Amino acid sequence: MHQLSDLSLVHLPAMSHIPAAAWDTLVGPDSPMLNHAWLNALEETGCVGGRTGWLPKHIAVFHGERLVAAMPVYLKAHSMGELLYDFSWASSLEAQGYPYYPKLIVANPFTPITSAKFLTHPELTEDETDLCQRKLFIGLHEALEQTGARSLHLHFLPEQEVAIAKRFGFTHHLSAQYHWMRGEAQTFEDFLGTVRSKTRREIRRERKNLKARGYTVEAMEGTEVSDELICRIYDFYIATYAKFGWGAGHLNLAFFRRVREQMPQHLKLFLAFDPDKKLIGGTFNLQSGNALYGRYWGAEEEVPFLHFETCLYTMIEHAIANGFDRIEPGQGGEHKLARGYQPREMHSAHWFNHPHVQAAMDRALGRARESHLEVMHEMRQMSHITAFAAETSSSDDD
Repeated sequence: MHQLSDLSLVHLPAMSHIPAAAWDTLVGPDSPMLNHAWLNALEETGCVGGRTGWLPKHIAVFHGERLVAAMPVYLKAHSMGELLYDFSWASSLEAQGYPYYPKLIVANPFTPITSAKFLTHPELTEDETDLCQRKLFIGLHEALEQTGARSLHLHFLPEQEVAIAKRFGFTHHLSAQYHWMRGEAQTFEDFLGTVRSKTRREIRRERKNLKARGYTVEAMEGTEVSDELICRIYDFYIATYAKFGWGAGHLNLAFFRRVREQMPQHLKLFLAFDPDKKLIGGTFNLQSGNALYGRYWGAEEEVPFLHFETCLYTMIEHAIANGFDRIEPGQGGEHKLARGYQPREMHSAHWFNHPHVQAAMDRALGRARESHLEVMHEMRQMSHITAFAAETSSSDDD
């Protein structure tokens, strides 16, 4: 490929229009929630599309009949389910007479996990990759004109793609999550040795309390997961939304079943049992390469410390024992900072289809980046990982 005319740009209304193997070749092995099976399941089970406010507008670049680049794109009528919180941006701009919606986003729906968004074929040369990336940006602006969208948003980008977006005039935005990183730990005790003594005692106390009362947590994966079990996990998912008043949840039972059927190699559950061996809670997670991705937790009973044991401690223990180097649990949860997780920067990029609005957002997000870096520094000082913050006490009353 040496001429832009060699490439054809196509806008597609559904993942089903793209061959699964060709798409997954672009994605690679380490982003299960960007796989064709995952995104197609969201569409075919009605979690996106229709009246959900997520209208697929995917972009594909072909060289002849060969798919060489692509982007998962959605036209949004709201900001729900993105987990990149721009509600205040929308309110501010709309108060000044600038309609914020519709907007175009490049993202994994309902998935705040860093992954490549400029998907290109791994066999392309550096020049060919650059050419395809430029073609994708042309496709984004074509989609902007076709849909009447007011802005473009690239969510949860790897750092190298932030540089690409900046070249095309996008503004960089920072947010934060809490991730667990194994480091040199070979056992759970090794991990405990990396945290402050007070934290170490608290974790041991919580685990001992649950064990003494007969509560247990077990891991299950792949084809071990039955349809009946995935239905229970869905019930727990819905229970969490009901508990916090978040509505009915973005995903439906058909989607959970589809993932179990089509992506069993990525499925990882942690199941919580009461003293009578009754299943009372659990987490729905995915695994790929050296990473565990925590997604959804729920329980039918309120049991002190059970959430921490299921979603944090047992998962860490399992990760260490099975060769995983990191756990990405998604958004929120400052409680993770006090339990051995580390603050990590998350990246996005934004472009507005009005020069004055773009200039104003560039200034605002610039100030926000400076503030964010200060907060990240403070969080590292507050971290319970001793590599980030000095021990506040030399005593260790384990």
